[in-house]
Amino acid sequence: MKKAVRSGLILWVVLLGLAFLYSRNAMQWSFEGESLQKIMRSMEEAEADWDASHGLMNLEKIAAQERRDAGNWGTDKTALEWLDMMPVIDPDKGMNLAWGKYHLDILAPEGTRVSGRVVSGMYQSFIEDGEFSGQTENGMLSIDFTITDTTPQAGVAFSEGMDAVTGIRVTRSHGLFSPDSLAYAVLAGIVGTALIYIYESKQYGREARRDALILLGIAVFAGMPLLWDGVYDGHDLLFHLNRIEGIASGLRCGQFPVRIHASTLIGYGYASPEFYPEAFLYFPAILRILGVSLAVSYKIFLWCIHLATTWICYYSGRQMLKSREAALVGSALYTLSIYRLVNVYTRATLGESLAMVFFPLLILAMYEVLAGDRRKWPLLAISMLGIFMSHLLSTLFCFVFCALAALLHLPKLWRGKGRILAIFKAAALVILSSAWFFVPMITYMRTSISTSVVLDPWQHALSVGGLLVGFAGGTGIENEFENFAYSIGVIPGLAIMVGAALCLIHLYSEKEKTSEDRLCRTLLLLGGIALFCSTSLFPWEFASTARKELSFVFKQMQFPWRLVGVAAPCLSFAAASAVCRGNGKQMKAAVVISLMILGGIYTMQHTVEAGPVLPEDGIASTRLDQFEYMYPYTEKEALETGDLAVRGLTPYELTEYQKHGTEMRFTLAIEPGEYLVEAPLLYYPGYTVWSDAGEIGKVDRGANNVLRFRFLSDGNLAHIGIGFREPVAWRCAEIVSVLGLLLLLFCVRRRAK
Repeated sequence: MKKAVRSGLILWVVLLGLAFLYSRNAMQWSFEGESLQKIMRSMEEAEADWDASHGLMNLEKIAAQERRDAGNWGTDKTALEWLDMMPVIDPDKGMNLAWGKYHLDILAPEGTRVSGRVVSGMYQSFIEDGEFSGQTENGMLSIDFTITDTTPQAGVAFSEGMDAVTGIRVTRSHGLFSPDSLAYAVLAGIVGTALIYIYESKQYGREARRDALILLGIAVFAGMPLLWDGVYDGHDLLFHLNRIEGIASGLRCGQFPVRIHASTLIGYGYASPEFYPEAFLYFPAILRILGVSLAVSYKIFLWCIHLATTWICYYSGRQMLKSREAALVGSALYTLSIYRLVNVYTRATLGESLAMVFFPLLILAMYEVLAGDRRKWPLLAISMLGIFMSHLLSTLFCFVFCALAALLHLPKLWRGKGRILAIFKAAALVILSSAWFFVPMITYMRTSISTSVVLDPWQHALSVGGLLVGFAGGTGIENEFENFAYSIGVIPGLAIMVGAALCLIHLYSEKEKTSEDRLCRTLLLLGGIALFCSTSLFPWEFASTARKELSFVFKQMQFPWRLVGVAAPCLSFAAASAVCRGNGKQMKAAVVISLMILGGIYTMQHTVEAGPVLPEDGIASTRLDQFEYMYPYTEKEALETGDLAVRGLTPYELTEYQKHGTEMRFTLAIEPGEYLVEAPLLYYPGYTVWSDAGEIGKVDRGANNVLRFRFLSDGNLAHIGIGFREPVAWRCAEIVSVLGLLLLLFCVRRRAK
């Protein structure tokens, strides 16, 4: 092992050296000549920008009220235009800055007096310590300032000395290493260290080393779009980027677990965590807190998803099929399946992509509980918990198909000693471990918060021919309801379908059935049922309209083609088993893998053709298109940063104002009396308000569903605070979840021994 330690040290020294080299001048932007005019303005121009921004927002508020009066909530009509993704340097509108600490250098002749501040027309409340005043020393005046939330269109306004300025330099503060470069180096180091350990450890043979390299190659190929600069567009990309930013912002403000996305909707907050599981997104969010850019945090997370998918699928295949070759083929088929790649890139659905990591493990767990070693039931708890903590609809689909698999094995399940008990133990641990999520979800679902997007599923089912489509993307074939099979490729892919056909041929030709044959037969049956239900052959319209109770359930499923994701791992394992048995298995494997690579290449190539929407150092808008998870008639476009309103009979003076996420502090010089205060936060149950100079009334919803409360002033200087505080029941649920996870770890450890 001395050689392994030496090799590992060399690897880390080289990677850290490269990270240091790439950190030079990282996150630094200089402005000279024409570019200087893009971010520099006079104080009079800045004040005009502020007035214009407020004027536009007033128009938007009027338009929003008209939409509410007309009952048009939920439309995308707006008087303002917002960009979803923005580079740091906008050629026309200045700088777009993510939250963090920055260093500003103003270059001017020695002894020049300059004064002014860092400004942003519509986001001024997100800039702290941006004022500067003094004479240049050594041709430079420097200050440090802080951006507390995503701030587009920032610039530098001067009240004196602007004509003498020759350059401006803005630097994102970081240490010896750029966080982006260091993050890439650490990821490469961890993967490289694992390979070195496998190659140098005596417990791993030649085949294990070969498999490790092949699995890494599969993951790298699946991550081809991640090898380009920036992040490429996807349907739900902005929503999931805001989830990552929201968790990071919540953690910075002291929330744990994060219950309100503090940065979303320009800092008004968004209760997505109560309805959409986010346990795995804490990893990229922590990267953001450590200073890694949003784009790099997202890309590293996708790399981890690819690596985890290949390894878990390989492990599951090895345990079920008892063949290294079949496990490798199954991992390649599933990891490179077109539906999974489309989920990761074209649709950019982090929830479903995460859930698909655990699908193969769930198949293994069900195999063990129903027909194998029932003592491995902790695998069922781990896989279902992983899926539940990723995506709720995927959890529903998996539950239905697990129940179907249990019905197919009902006699053996009934006669098998302890198998039913094993299922109940796994279910109990999943419920206990996820109590921290579903208790708040149930609490909020009992309010009038909008929680569902109801669609007619029959209008989004696949055509039967879509199952045989070989490539995805760029065909331009559309109808009234976009046919996703042709336009983006929510399809299993020809490789999986050919492999499934080979498996059927094998099962038909073999007279004596082995345990592996019976497993493949069940997998083909479950995969076939999933594909059938994803198409228009299934009576979706009848099922969705026959009875009101069933209609609500079926319409919540939205897109029947999601069932292709359930079919993909079942058919991949069955195909891998058939390919790696009998005569000509090398040729069969070559054909199937070649088809999978060709389909994957075309799918991923189409992803990168349009160019990245989020540069490596860019930011994402926090204004979302989604209307769920808010109270009805919330007009997102009419929200204005720092819009604190105090209404009463006498005037007031705001002497101090600070806002960090869901925490606010402000001071009012106010006469005795009753006032109505509306804060720049969307109202959700759980917010509390306190003051040292008056009585706080009920906290509820105000105009546009912002947080509102009545304040009875005693005439003294009032220091008022607002913050989100979890109910006691939520804290108790978190304790239950911790105990459930500890019990699950104990069961896994006990089983391992």
